[in-house]
Amino acid sequence: TALTEIMATMQLPFNGSARHDWESMLALWNRCAEKAVEDSPGVAVSRRLSWKPRLNLQALSANSAAKEDYEGRYWNDVIDVLRSGTSVFKLDPDAILLRSPVKRLRRSGADIVACPDCAIEIDAREMAKRNILHGGHYKGATLCRSPFRLQGAARTFKEDWQRTGFHLCTGSVFFTPSERVIRLLEEARAWQARSTRSIGHVANEQHVLLQMLGVRNCAWSTPDGAPISPVNASARLYGGLVHGLSAHVLLSEEEDRARHSVVASCDDGLRIEMLSYGQCPRTLDRVDMRWVKDAPRRKREQRGPIVFHPGGNMASKLRRLRDVLKPLWETVGCAGAW
Repeated sequence: TALTEIMATMQLPFNGSARHDWESMLALWNRCAEKAVEDSPGVAVSRRLSWKPRLNLQALSANSAAKEDYEGRYWNDVIDVLRSGTSVFKLDPDAILLRSPVKRLRRSGADIVACPDCAIEIDAREMAKRNILHGGHYKGATLCRSPFRLQGAARTFKEDWQRTGFHLCTGSVFFTPSERVIRLLEEARAWQARSTRSIGHVANEQHVLLQMLGVRNCAWSTPDGAPISPVNASARLYGGLVHGLSAHVLLSEEEDRARHSVVASCDDGLRIEMLSYGQCPRTLDRVDMRWVKDAPRRKREQRGPIVFHPGGNMASKLRRLRDVLKPLWETVGCAGAW
């Protein structure tokens, strides 16, 4: 079985936060990642962190070394591991593993398996709910509906998002070490570097990946091969969260995939699978997890989300993580008194 590395990378400051804001969260991330995969052979946990401050574009232009570090860091960290023949589950430091992702990721058969982002935002009714929840200041739409585009791209980021129905969240995504994945990431790195100089600000790596997949003509469908529209893909991914909120229904990984995942076949043979929001919630105040006995195999399996990745600013992230993890201390086993 190929090795898998669970990796956190980031460059600070992030969302206006400083190093000390993240140190307790990074410690939590490490404990939970180690705990989640302690019984998974061939898995390593690592952190690749840069505490260099983000520079504005004028400073970047005057300092090519800093510019190189900023633009290429996300891609470089992942490509370095993939080149060694090891797959990577790339997580942001606030994307906390609640249980082992290894079987689900390895069983997929896809080159890239990602958690979704910006799927809820395509539904006007869900957006209205979130604006009320966040006091009219919900920021998710800013990322999703960006009017910019990469240099030479035929469509804006918003147009590519509308053609798909969601983003691949670059803060929780699994890459396999195939040549087509490495080639995709190397092209993304080069396109991001060119575009940063062209559009006058650093292009977000999530937007870059979205446009890279648009260029590769990815055709999305259900796992059984039925083509799916952007709106239906969004609703399907979000449906996993509805099941995840039910105290009576916690789907197995196979059931969640059959009901709520979407998959893609792209040029160059690239295959992608999207996990549902039920596996990767972002906005919950409560998460249900428990051990369930699988009747056909008579084995106990842990059901519930794989990773919890809250959005918002630092204060919001900390509050949501505490609210979600406190009732799960015994189940997850890593939070302690954090």
